[in-house]
Amino acid sequence: MERFPSSLLYAINTKIGAHGLGVPALETLKLSHALGFLEKAVCWGNLSDAIPKELIRSLHSHPTRLLSWMGRKYYTPLKRRTIAHIARQELARGRYDCFHGWSGESLGALREAKSVACRRCLTYRRATETRARRNRGSPSESVTFGLRQSPSVG
Repeated sequence: MERFPSSLLYAINTKIGAHGLGVPALETLKLSHALGFLEKAVCWGNLSDAIPKELIRSLHSHPTRLLSWMGRKYYTPLKRRTIAHIARQELARGRYDCFHGWSGESLGALREAKSVACRRCLTYRRATETRARRNRGSPSESVTFGLRQSPSVG
């Protein structure tokens, strides 16, 4: 019989409780906190008081914010990779048995989860990302910041 994980790491490239993906993220975090298995959430900010602050690792004042003047085309992927990098660091501590990532850039975190024997890994790739890759005719693997990424992961 499957049981709930005991320590979840949740990583998302938005503010918790903000419009868009922040709303389902907040609901997911509220439920996992209520059931007692939320260990840490990595995000760009927290607009809600529903989750204790000590469980949120906000990148509100992260140095990546200094590059926010860049166009959306460049800054959004940079934010995603920053979240994935922080998630990978958190997973390396070995405290988590479940990882949830919201981006195709979470491949490094997934590999880290596998290396530390994290039992459950969940990722979500938006349909627009999948369509964009398919329409670009991208190769089966792309290299981003020296990390080989497979578009089929996610």
